[in-house]
Amino acid sequence: MIEILLVDDHAIVRDGLQRLLAAEADFAVVGSVGNGQDAIEAVAELEPDIVVMAITMPRLNCVGVTKRIVASPHDTRVLCLSMHKSSQFVEAMLRAGASGFVVKDSAGKELIHAIRTVMDGHTYLSPAVTSNVINYFMHGDDMCGATIYSELTEGEREVMQLLDDGTKVRDIASAINLPISTVHMHRCHIMEKLNLAGNAKLVTLAVREELPSM
Repeated sequence: MIEILLVDDHAIVRDGLQRLLAAEADFAVVGSVGNGQDAIEAVAELEPDIVVMAITMPRLNCVGVTKRIVASPHDTRVLCLSMHKSSQFVEAMLRAGASGFVVKDSAGKELIHAIRTVMDGHTYLSPAVTSNVINYFMHGDDMCGATIYSELTEGEREVMQLLDDGTKVRDIASAINLPISTVHMHRCHIMEKLNLAGNAKLVTLAVREELPSM
């Protein structure tokens, strides 16, 4: 039996996926959560075989969550489910340790096939994104390209994701186990590097760009 944890911030999406996967005799959806922090806690508690996770969600971004899941002792694999086809999302998730990337508009039978492929020990990529990966390996191009986030450190990007969610500095510090002073420092560096005047602009920029932390 393949035990699956679903992670998506839309309950209706999770319900639809659960109905789809429940039709497979060897699949068991053991949990369903709506944000990154809950995903990490659910993996620790449920020890699923695979996490099917949306790339955009609140409370810790998908890249940071993926890194923590694959670094855990539970041998849980991560399969990304996203409506984004752009190469930066694919590279970010693969570098974080994800075992596959499925485009949402081609999900259904493909998702079922992807789960089986990943559980057989292989990597799965939707055909819609494979050409980007091939170009990367053939030409050595950086699939992500230059973005407004290029100047940010990994810690700054993680803090920016949480600021985008509207999380308070004190709660950010607690969520990612950093001193409040360090979170304040990251926030100041973000604003300086991106030439932002305040939190409102910071949130607007993050929402507009919709890029994952890497």
